[in-house]
Parts: sequence; structure tokens; C-alpha cells
Amino acid sequence: MFARLMRICTVWFQSPSMVSPGLRAVNARRRSSIDAPIISQCQRLMERIALVDPELAGHLQELSIEPQLFGIRWYRLLFSREFAHLSDVMALWDIMLADNVSGMLGLVDWIGVTLLLANRQDLMQGDYADCLTTLLHIPPLPQPGQDVLERTPMFPNTPLPAHAAVISPIMDPTSDRE
Repeated sequence: MFARLMRICTVWFQSPSMVSPGLRAVNARRRSSIDAPIISQCQRLMERIALVDPELAGHLQELSIEPQLFGIRWYRLLFSREFAHLSDVMALWDIMLADNVSGMLGLVDWIGVTLLLANRQDLMQGDYADCLTTLLHIPPLPQPGQDVLERTPMFPNTPLPAHAAVISPIMDPTSDRE
């Protein structure tokens, strides 16, 4: 699995001189200089957040917070430092590696967008130092997130946690009530 992951992510670790001519042409259209692919990946994150939340993107841009300041760490470590529990990281990696639709770890941008949105309030209220601290040390996401993951169709055989196993009489097919 690690070998597959490294084959997929290898482009992020290449220097600009090692980048394929096709990717070089795409980068040249975006900017006059050729950026490392990981920098381009970080720029895409900001493009995505600008689509979803232009106010937050504008605030980060106003503070001159470049996405590579936090994005390189997020992407190169595939969010392993941003989640407090190893089980959350493993579930996230399983989902990313199993994604056949977007391929090439296409979900990483959207996971980054989700982390930005989850911390929106702190980011919007913060100055440069506060925002950078938040982005480099993402507060743990609420633990009920794991419960949601366990109830998705991707994990059909996973039992619900004890506190979530209560079935409403309306939803219970064995119930006498209609």
C-alpha cells in the first residue's frame, strides 16, 4: 500500500526540473515561473476554497497567508498530523486510496477545504499569527465524525456504536406502531 501511495504522490516530491512537459505547460499558463507540483496543489486548494467560501479565501489572501505555508505539510503528510486519532487517519487514507472516481488522490483538495471550513470562525477572527497557528495546529475535529464514517454505506458491516443503536419505533420494521 505504501508503494502505491508513493507512486501516486511522487509528483508532489519532484523538483520543477523533473516535472513532465505537459505539467510544465499547465504551470506556465498559470504563472510565469514553474512551481513545484506541490505548490500548484496548494494553489488549487485556495482556488477551491474561493469557490466554496470567497469571504474566507479573501481573508486569508488579505493576511498574505500563502497556502503552501500549511498546505505542503497537509499534503505531504496526508493530514496525519491534523487528526488526533490514528483510527481517523486510517479511515481517511482508506477513503482516499479507494477513490476511483477522482483518482490521483483527488479528494485531498476537498479534505483541505473541509479543514478550512471546520476552522472558519477562528480563521475569520484571527490575525496573521493566529490564523497561521490554527492552520499549522488544527484543533481536533469532534469525535462524532467517526460515528458518521462508521454509518456510511462504505462501511456497511460496521456496527453502530451502542449510544447510536436506538431505533425509533417509527423506523423499526418490527414495531407494532404504524
